[in-house]
Amino acid sequence: MSGKKDTGPLVIGGEPRIDFLPLEIKQRKEAKRSRRSLIALVILVLVICVGGYVYSAANALQAQVNLAMEQARTQELLQAQTEYAEARTVTTDIDSAKAAALVGSSTEILWKPYLKSLEGVMPDDSEVVSFTIDSQNALELAPEVTVPLEQSRVATLTFSVATTSIARADQLTVNIKELPGFADAITTTIAGEEDTYLVDVILHINDSVFERRLFEVKDPDAEAEATTDETEAGN
Repeated sequence: MSGKKDTGPLVIGGEPRIDFLPLEIKQRKEAKRSRRSLIALVILVLVICVGGYVYSAANALQAQVNLAMEQARTQELLQAQTEYAEARTVTTDIDSAKAAALVGSSTEILWKPYLKSLEGVMPDDSEVVSFTIDSQNALELAPEVTVPLEQSRVATLTFSVATTSIARADQLTVNIKELPGFADAITTTIAGEEDTYLVDVILHINDSVFERRLFEVKDPDAEAEATTDETEAGN
């Protein structure tokens, strides 16, 4: 009986192909390597957990410190507000008083100089013998116009004029149109004794006579100049 010969090349110094170690030893080595890997993994997980805890604790501590600082600042501001509460109250009262003054003076008419103007348009040999004033106050709306051809008005000046002729009465009707705030007028003439005529006039006055002394009056020329400067700057 002839055996089969190995005709492959002969390798000298190569890796042994036969492992004579018992299976138990190989299993123990593998078990040791597995344990070392698990221990390293556990240590790595512990390091990560400890690092995360320390980081979170540091952030929480910093947040508490910031909160304490902000609370202290809030208390300081509240204390400062308490100290200046009276000043704020006074400022509010002043602002309220200014606003009330503006509202109260918004319909103000200086009647003394207006009546002086009325005397200035009286014809010769004529004088005002009586007058009454009905004026809108700051809490009222302007009277509604209910009669055709009447103009919007804020005040009504009713007065009587004694004159010596009908021509003087006609001249008065023309002259009162020069008064400030003239809206319209109704005149009636009654003949009297010894060439004396009594002229009754109902004069309606518009809102151009409001004095508005407490309001800021803007200069149209200054506004136009400011607009021109802004336009030039934009170009």
